[in-house]
Amino acid sequence: MTPLRYIAIFTAAALTVVTIAFGAAFSADPAHIFRMPEAYGQIASLLQTGTPVGGLESPRHRLINRAFIAGLSQTPGTVILGSSRIQPFSPAAAGWPESLNLAVEGGDLGDHLYIYGLLRDARRIPARMIIVVDPYIFSPRRDLLSRNGEQAALRRLVDVLGVNCLNGTDYWGSFAWVPEILTLDYAIESILVLQSELRGRDKPVRFAADPRLTSTGFIKRPDGSVIFSREIRERSPTYVDDYAATVLEHPVGRGLAFTELDRCKVDVFSALLSLLKNDGVAVTLAMLPYHPKAYELLQSNSPVLDEVEVLVADLGRELSLPVLGAYDPARTFCSSREFLDMHHPKQSCSQRILESAAPQDVQD
Repeated sequence: MTPLRYIAIFTAAALTVVTIAFGAAFSADPAHIFRMPEAYGQIASLLQTGTPVGGLESPRHRLINRAFIAGLSQTPGTVILGSSRIQPFSPAAAGWPESLNLAVEGGDLGDHLYIYGLLRDARRIPARMIIVVDPYIFSPRRDLLSRNGEQAALRRLVDVLGVNCLNGTDYWGSFAWVPEILTLDYAIESILVLQSELRGRDKPVRFAADPRLTSTGFIKRPDGSVIFSREIRERSPTYVDDYAATVLEHPVGRGLAFTELDRCKVDVFSALLSLLKNDGVAVTLAMLPYHPKAYELLQSNSPVLDEVEVLVADLGRELSLPVLGAYDPARTFCSSREFLDMHHPKQSCSQRILESAAPQDVQD
């Protein structure tokens, strides 16, 4: 067989693989790059009319937030960014008007950039922003900037930041030059979704208006905060204490098992803070504590919590930003009874830490 035939066969095979990958990705669209499922628009509409939404078995807050921001009719006064650790904090329950909690589960640095990018694109830049800093957003693990399905807003914001270390492929995944839908992981996930649909196992998004907050599942409130499932809310103090003692075997502990901060992510975070200030946003940095038992074990395993606290304090001084809270529960006066588990503080703990960041009309 001549070399030309080898090239022709290889090219045909490659094009076939790409076509299958693209077709599967377009048909299944598990990250919802091509279309927003109608259910998430309906959820956002309910929230925007002041109606809590319950029955959410596994809420995809990134999708809810995307639809929610797209439908905002006015600019929020205060926006809170962070992970699920701040999701239970309700600005409405704290008496904060025109405030939104846009934290997402597993919220990382890419999520902070993405959400602000969406707000910026929609010309809904808030007057105030509270960024609740989780230590793992500075983890040396790369590819964390590409977890959101819709990349345009994130890419535009990264271009505005102009941080040179993001120009390579490390932080966007090894296939950054190819649309996300043609990456191997996405193609495989798409094929599995299609396989599930063909077998009739694909479940529609479950949700229902829940004005009385009675759902046993997760509940999304109109201020963006989340009431965790009844199973989590009703855990006994003993259960929570015992659960916290397993933190080093839990993804929480494994996610903090690093000793060196990623300098590029530090630079990106610093650039984001500078951009927010230039955009006229009054920024507050905050840190939420871990359950006392979990904190003790995390401290014995790695110095990363102290290192991030120093970094946050330094950034606060350099940029003249208020810094609230700490990872140590003793320093925030949060008892073990004020936690849902090893790392999710209840409303009382979070509100005590954030009270000085309340909108001015609340403080007055």
